Amino acid sequence: MQSLDSVLITGGGTLGAQSALQFALHGKKVTIYGRSEDSIARAKQRVERFRTPYTQDTEFDASAVAEAIESIDYTTQIERAGAVDIVFECVAETTEAKTAIYKAMRPHLQPETIVATNSSTVLPSHLAPLLPYEAQFVAIHFANEIWKRPAAEIMGHPGTDAGVFEQAKEFAAQVGMVPLPIFKERSGYILNSLLIPFVESALELWGAGVSDPKTIDKTWEIVMDSLGPFKVLDVIGMRTVYAVLKSREAKGIPGTGELAQVVMRDYIEQGRLGVEAGAGFYDYDEQGQPNVD
Repeated sequence: MQSLDSVLITGGGTLGAQSALQFALHGKKVTIYGRSEDSIARAKQRVERFRTPYTQDTEFDASAVAEAIESIDYTTQIERAGAVDIVFECVAETTEAKTAIYKAMRPHLQPETIVATNSSTVLPSHLAPLLPYEAQFVAIHFANEIWKRPAAEIMGHPGTDAGVFEQAKEFAAQVGMVPLPIFKERSGYILNSLLIPFVESALELWGAGVSDPKTIDKTWEIVMDSLGPFKVLDVIGMRTVYAVLKSREAKGIPGTGELAQVVMRDYIEQGRLGVEAGAGFYDYDEQGQPNVD
């Protein structure tokens, strides 16, 4: 089985940045692709933001984390997609963004290159036709804060080579994640199929004026002894929440469009993007702990 040692991450957003550090800490040769020098600069800032949580919350010491950060390469050349073992696509959760990146990398991919999407909503079979070697395409979906929540949902499409599916599982394990195989395509995978109705119900309660986010969270946390839905939304990040809601609106799911507008107007446009920005439904301290007063 081919060893997947070199990785190109397309997209240096919140998940792309933490994936880069996670991969580098586990011995992978990592490059982040950005469309411009400004994109690269933002990606470097995001990677740097994860220095503290990886030092404080994992088995890696400050020296190992510093070495991993230093080892990450950056490029604006999509041609690099043809020079790695696996491309890990982490662009925005929209069909338009994903279509653009696949069309850009398409001429440069080699027959043996594996391409993995981190999408949680777009089915692999919808993206596979954009690539020259469809059998080499698979989904490897991570949640946020992967150093604390190392779930890796692995899902192929009908044309995914069985060996590629196994390689994806092995790669996830090598980078410290827990492979969770999914045997049939489903938008939302396992995690978001469970999570989205949960957080949408919370948003609907809030949007209808039934209660406020902190009270809704407190209710859940007292009874269920687990993170409340609005804290979960802050971890996910408002941009991803908005993209998921817009995707569900496009599928005709009632109420999701209105919820998307609320998230855009009251949070994204106000810079309250979630834990990554230090503010979302809650304000957060430097350690990422919410102020619940």
